[in-house]
Amino acid sequence: MADRPALKITALLFTVIAILLPGRNASADQTIRICIGEDQANGCPVSKDAMFGCGTSIDVAASQVCATKDGRKTVSPYRAIHQGSHDGGRCGYEWYLVTCLGQ
Repeated sequence: MADRPALKITALLFTVIAILLPGRNASADQTIRICIGEDQANGCPVSKDAMFGCGTSIDVAASQVCATKDGRKTVSPYRAIHQGSHDGGRCGYEWYLVTCLGQ
């Protein structure tokens, strides 16, 4: 039979570690595909959740889709992965998978 005081100490130790470890926000991450290019309606060669015009940087686009407005604009941290590009239109097309962290 197991030693009960040792089990209690072990359980307490795990509880303390779980409390002290830095955790991520309990909110789920949100993933959005962004396309940047000329034709807002039909130009992007892949499915997209958000479309931005020529010359928009990925940082500006990601900041807009990862923003919350709760009385003031707050931008969640994000991760952007370049997925591809295609010639066409005035400036071509670039698409990214953006994950808004903790949104």
